[in-house]
Parts: sequence; structure tokens; C-alpha cells
Amino acid sequence: MRVTWPALTAAILFSFLGVWLSGQLLAKHMGKSSGLLSALCGGDDGGAGCDTVLSSRWAYFPPTESEPGVQVRRVPVAWLGQAYFSLLLVWYVFVGRPSRGRAAWHFVPLLVNLIGLLWSIWFAYVMKTRIGAWCPLCLMSHGANGLLFISTMLLMPRKPRAAAGDAGHVDDVNAPQHPSVRLALAAVLLGWAMGVMQFNGMKNATLRAQNVQMRKYLADLQGNVSALLGLFRASEQQEIALRADDPSRFGTAGAPEVVAWSDFQCPNCAKFAEHFDDVIAPMFDGSVRFVFRHYPLDPSCNPNVKGKGHPQACEMATMVEAARVVGGDAAFWRAHDLLFAAGTSKQPVTVALLADELGLDAGAIGSAMSSQAVADRIREDIEQAKSLGVRSTPTVFLDGRKVDSLTRSVDAFWEKVAGTYKKARAINAARQQAATQGSQGQPDVP
Repeated sequence: MRVTWPALTAAILFSFLGVWLSGQLLAKHMGKSSGLLSALCGGDDGGAGCDTVLSSRWAYFPPTESEPGVQVRRVPVAWLGQAYFSLLLVWYVFVGRPSRGRAAWHFVPLLVNLIGLLWSIWFAYVMKTRIGAWCPLCLMSHGANGLLFISTMLLMPRKPRAAAGDAGHVDDVNAPQHPSVRLALAAVLLGWAMGVMQFNGMKNATLRAQNVQMRKYLADLQGNVSALLGLFRASEQQEIALRADDPSRFGTAGAPEVVAWSDFQCPNCAKFAEHFDDVIAPMFDGSVRFVFRHYPLDPSCNPNVKGKGHPQACEMATMVEAARVVGGDAAFWRAHDLLFAAGTSKQPVTVALLADELGLDAGAIGSAMSSQAVADRIREDIEQAKSLGVRSTPTVFLDGRKVDSLTRSVDAFWEKVAGTYKKARAINAARQQAATQGSQGQPDVP
């Protein structure tokens, strides 16, 4: 038949158009659209209800209602449409119209196209009766699908004409049989592979879009100190048992308590420790107690860590604790600062170097490192961390409430908290002064 090449060209063009339109719908799913398509789907006025249709449950498969807190596995119908048109595009580009002897292969695109056509009819019905809005982009893709079905029907292999000398018919009985089984299967596999690639591309694009939205949300939240304070105060206040000999900095017992679980190979721990000393503690006028806790991300002493983690973290924690045993709190904090500085500079600290810096005996530090008391101390910190839900470092608590990683780096949060504590301290001091003056002014009772 003389319609072969025009019909095949039309099938390729309509398949390509379907791929492009489905891609535009998929992009609109992720909030991306511009130019003519933005004007076409700009709102619900005048029947341009792309947003209404794409935000409905019918825009996903399966079309289940999403519930808060329940994760439902479903994919956009636009991606299914893109995969569908891609499969037909690959088939018509690489296979085309089968010869009469291989006419059965034409039932592959015909069956796929028929299912797609029925889906188009159903979805048009859904837009009219269930959604109550028309999506021009969707209608254009369904229209391309209908024209593609007509082209597929025109490409159906037929018996050759009986008239002799007809140069117009295509399927000569002596012509090579087309397609081969290998070519047909390769076309199907290539179409499937394109669908998988498009699906992965959609997932990656969705994740990127979600990451952008999350970063924007986090940036907005970090700028909203009242919201951060609300989240902090709404968190559960837990009891954190402290030892009498816990090494602490700045304030004494009774002052606001900041307890931090840290790892000496953790860059963020080093940053927080330095930032706390230089910026946060001065906000409290030094009247805040900072208590250090060990949580080395090293499976050699921390059973809660899976994988390699930080391979020297346990040894460094042992070294600092040994320095405390030998030289007291002052030696602990000097070792603390030295090991954090070494971790950021990636220069290993040996026992001999640590002892020399602290002015302590290297043999005494080595003996303390192998003692059961030091091992128990680190183990107790790790067990307490697990009971409090600590999984990463640094994990910071302020008076028993966890300061999450988002809030931890916001100076305005700490400034607000410090101001609240200083105000409360000033009120208490004024009350005590008034009580003292009142008792002094009273006459002696006979």
C-alpha cells in the first residue's frame, strides 16, 4: 500500500509528540513550566485546569488518596504516558511496519496502543465527571494518542494486491521477512530501558526539587527564632545524670547545663566546641555549664556504630580520659582542645606528644589508657547516649532538652535563650536582695 511511509512517518511524529507532551506534564508535576505551556495551563479560568488535574489523585497510579503520615507508593500518570509513547517511538523507528509474513509482530504496538487509547478515553471521562476540570496539555497528549492509533491501524500488514505489475504495493511475497525476532525483542527491551531511564530521571529530579524546597524551608526556619524556640521548648525534657567528677567548663552547678556528646574525629564537633567557647558561652556571661560526653563513632568501643566509622575515635577518647585521670580537669580540657585541633588538621597525636604538651608522664597516661576505669567511663557515656536516643555527633542537650542540628548553629537562638536565663537570674537576685533587706529592717522580737 502506498500509505506505508506517510503512516509510519505520522506514527513516529505522534509518538514523539506524546513523549514531549508527557515530559511537559511531568515537569509541571514538579513545578516546572514556562512559555506557551505556562500560558496554556495558567489557571482554572477558561477551562485551563492543568494544576487542578495534576494535583488530583487521578494524576497518579494507583489513584489512591494520600493520608497524613502514610507513605503510598505511586507514580505520576505523566511518567507512565512518557514511557508508553517512548516504547511506541522506539518500535516505529527501529521496526516500522512488519512484512506480511511477520504480521503477528504488529500486534505488539497495536495492543499497546489500544490499551493506551482506552486509557485516554477513560481519563477524559475522569476529567469531566470526577475532577471537573480540563487540562489542555492532557487533552493534547490524548489527541496525539488517538492520531497515533489511526496511524497504527494504517500500518497493519495486508495481503498484496493480485494485480500484476503493481509497483505500488509494499509487501511482496518474495521480499525479506521483517522484523527478525532479534530486532523485535531488541526494540521492546530498548523501549523498556528508556522507560527505566525516564523513571530514574524523574526520581532524581524530584529529589533535587525536594532538596531545594527543604533547604528553603530550613533557611526560613533558621531565620525564625520564635519557631526554633517553640520547637525546643516542645521537645521532651529528659533527666541526664551527671557525675560529681564530670569535667565541665564555665558555670558551676546550678547554672544552665549544656551536655554535648562528641567524637574527636568529627569536624562538626570541633566546630561546635570552638563556637561554644568563643560565641555562645559569652552570651551567658560565662554562667553556663558545659559538660563533655564521649560518643566515638568507632565500632571498636561503640557497639551502636555499624561500618568503619572513625577508626581512631575510641583511641582518642581513651587518651583524653587518661589525661583526666593523670592530670585532672585542666589536663582533660587541654587534651580536648589539642585533639580537636589535630582532628581538623589531620595530624595524629601520639601519647608521647600529648604528654609533652600537657607536661605529664607518658608512661602514666599509657597505663591509664589500658585501665578498666577509663574503659568503663567511655562505655557509660555511650550507654547513656543510647538511652537518650543519641545517634550522631555532636548531639547537644540544654537543661535536658535536645537542641537539634538545625538550631545548634543559630546564634540568635542561643542569644534568646541566654537572655531568658539572664533575666530570670536578675529577677531572682532582686528578690533575694529584697528579702535580705526586709529581714534586716525588722525590729527584734522581745
